[in-house]
Amino acid sequence: MRGVARCACRPAKFRLQRGEITDDVGGFVICGELQVRLLGDFEVLADGVPVARWRAGKARNLLQYLITRRDTVVSRDTLSEVLWPGEGKSPGSSSLKVAAHALRKALAEGPLMSGVRVDYQDFGYVLRAPGVWVDCEAFRGHAARGFTVEQRGDRAAAVREYKAAAALYRGPFLPTEEARWAETERAWYQSTSLKVVQRLATLAIKGGDDFGAIEWCRRASEIDPYNEHTYRLMMQLHGKRGDLGMALKWYSVCESRLHDELGVPVSGETRSVLSSVMRRCDVATS
Repeated sequence: MRGVARCACRPAKFRLQRGEITDDVGGFVICGELQVRLLGDFEVLADGVPVARWRAGKARNLLQYLITRRDTVVSRDTLSEVLWPGEGKSPGSSSLKVAAHALRKALAEGPLMSGVRVDYQDFGYVLRAPGVWVDCEAFRGHAARGFTVEQRGDRAAAVREYKAAAALYRGPFLPTEEARWAETERAWYQSTSLKVVQRLATLAIKGGDDFGAIEWCRRASEIDPYNEHTYRLMMQLHGKRGDLGMALKWYSVCESRLHDELGVPVSGETRSVLSSVMRRCDVATS
């Protein structure tokens, strides 16, 4: 198959789309393509290998913002506010030009980066990055297709898409970036990844795979440790198996996280689920 080569990289769990690592069966990757990862630590890779060490700075911030809006002209006003929030930088100041120049230089020095360029157009900047694979774009595609095919009743296809999306979510969107735009993106990807994993848990239950559902609930609790729906589902699953101890453990985890870290009590709905599980386990053992 043209453009495909066997790679010694650690295999991923799920078959993904072009530019991503495929499943355990074949152990293949698409080589010679540039990848940008924004979910979790920021990385630029070629064939799974880092191709540049991007120091913290405005050039890196500019790339991170523009890659999420590639082929779209972003005005100087917007970029000035993104890079220097609240500082009142004039769009015509030299600071933005310096950042763009530094980004162009970094792109020119990196292997496989020759097709990536930053153009000045219509009083703004646009990133041209044909053929570059971006993890958050792939994540959005898998998640959207999963929601669509599930609504159509194709459970198997939904599970495949959801698993592909879950595999891509390595962590929060640019976790060390404090800019407002990054915080907004981070909240959206966290919320969507949580929904994806919760759908996987629900579909696992419908398929009779309670153990699989428990594992997806554990993943959901890592994505959002304060989401009570996840804990309620976990308690119900353990209660269904007659494991009151584990149900109580997850209730305790939920209660302590909400109280110690947010200063709020568990909801009445969560307490009601615990009571129901306790009654069910009492009946099962009596």
